[in-house]
Amino acid sequence: MSGIDVAEKYKKWSDDKMTKREIENAIIQELKVFTPKINSLSFDKALPLLQKEAWRLADKYDTDGANVINLMLSRFGELKNED
Repeated sequence: MSGIDVAEKYKKWSDDKMTKREIENAIIQELKVFTPKINSLSFDKALPLLQKEAWRLADKYDTDGANVINLMLSRFGELKNED
């Protein structure tokens, strides 16, 4: 599932607000698409990419990067590759 598919799946009408849980689930779904891209990278190479993605998602879902990173770490089990 691409990031665009995820965004469409969790998109609401412009006058509706997403709940906190819906936002968290949408962020997790987008992180599931992103994390395989950095799995093979060393920590020092992956960290700047992760930070950039966290801030992108934060802007998209009107939160901040620290919240995105915290969500990622607290729900890390959901991001593991299922292959």
